Amino acid sequence: SVMAGILNQPLPKMLLGTTPIILPIAATVVAGGCLLKANEDPIYNTLAGGFSTLSALMFATASIGFAVVLERVTQNRKAELDAIPNDPAVEKIDRQKAEKQRILDEAMDWPVVPFFFKFVLVLAVVLMWCATMVFALSGDEAFEQVDLTTDYRLPPFEGNIWNMIKRPLGLVGCCLEAASLILYYIFGFYASVKSKEKLRCIDWDNLPPLPTEDDTLTATQRSLNPAAFPPFDANPNPFQPERNFQAEQPQYATQQEAIPQARYFAPPQPLQPPQ
Repeated sequence: SVMAGILNQPLPKMLLGTTPIILPIAATVVAGGCLLKANEDPIYNTLAGGFSTLSALMFATASIGFAVVLERVTQNRKAELDAIPNDPAVEKIDRQKAEKQRILDEAMDWPVVPFFFKFVLVLAVVLMWCATMVFALSGDEAFEQVDLTTDYRLPPFEGNIWNMIKRPLGLVGCCLEAASLILYYIFGFYASVKSKEKLRCIDWDNLPPLPTEDDTLTATQRSLNPAAFPPFDANPNPFQPERNFQAEQPQYATQQEAIPQARYFAPPQPLQPPQ
C-alpha cells in the first residue's frame, strides 16, 4: 500500500490488490484467540496449533505468489519499466550509499585490519558462540518459561521482569552476549572511523553511475565462463587487425647473421642433463 501510494496509483486498485492479505491475517488472529483460551479447554490449544500452521502456510503461499507475479510483470513489461526515468535525487542518494558501503568494505578488508581489531572481532564471535551454546543446551535452566497467558505479577516473576533470567546460567549467557555485542560495536566504530578518513576526500556530486542489471549479468557470466569473453586488452581496436610479430622478425641470409639476434627472437635452448 505504501509503495502504491508513492507511485500515485489509484486508491480503489490499491485496496483491491491488497485485499487477499485479509485471509492470512484472519487466521493469525484466530490462532492468537485460541492461545488466550488454551487454559480453559485443551481443544483451544489444538486449534491454536492448527490455525498457526494454516496462517504460516498462507503467508508463505502469498509471498511466493506475489514474487511470481512481480517477476512475470518485470519480464513482460521490461521495456516500459526501463523507459521510466530514475528520480535524480534518489539516484544520487543511491550512489552515495553504494560509495559509502564500498569504502566501508575496504576498511573492513581482513588483510588491512590491524591485529588488535582482528582479535576484538574474533573474540566477539567466540563469546557469541559461547552464549548461543549456553542458551541452546540449557534453555530451561537459563530462563523461566513464558507464554502468551503468563501473568508476570505472580511467582516466580513477582512483578519484576528480570526474574525471568535464572541464576547462574541465564546471567552468564546474557553477560557473554552483552560482551560480544560490545566488542562488535568497538570493531564497527574502528571501521567507521577509518572510512570517514576516505569519505572526506570524495566529490559527492561527481560519483560514477551505479552498475545496471546488464552490467551485473555480464560480470557474473564472465566470472562463470571466462573463456566466452576475450580479455579487455586482447585487441582494443576491433577495426585494426592484430599484429603478426612472427612476420615482423628480420630475415637473415645466413645462420651466422642470425646468431647475434637469436637471444631476442629464438626460444631458449632446453637444459641438457649432466653427462
